Amino acid sequence: TIMEADQVSTDGMMSSVFSLAATCLTIAMFLSPWKTIRSFQVTKSTGTVAWKPFMWTSLNCALWIAYGTLTSTFPVFFVNMIGLSASGFYMYAYYSYATPSDAADMRSLLMKAAAGLA
Repeated sequence: TIMEADQVSTDGMMSSVFSLAATCLTIAMFLSPWKTIRSFQVTKSTGTVAWKPFMWTSLNCALWIAYGTLTSTFPVFFVNMIGLSASGFYMYAYYSYATPSDAADMRSLLMKAAAGLA
């Protein structure tokens, strides 16, 4: 009936709106550390900022990318590629200004992770 067709149309539109909003908000979340990274460049120091949240974000995005690939869900794949790229850049920037102790900690954990994936 016409009423059912209108409901399907409305449901599809609402689904698209929510998908777009979630994608935009997720990208904003992935870009939110930018000011912190910029402060590393200005001060030439990471200060008291921890690096592990950047690593966990990278791992989280990698898992969502795998899920998006396995389920052929392009929005999940796409937004998490942005997140993985951003968090990888954040880790690189952090490493560039990290204390020798933090840099050694990062290298150690990343080498262990790479060995576990090999």
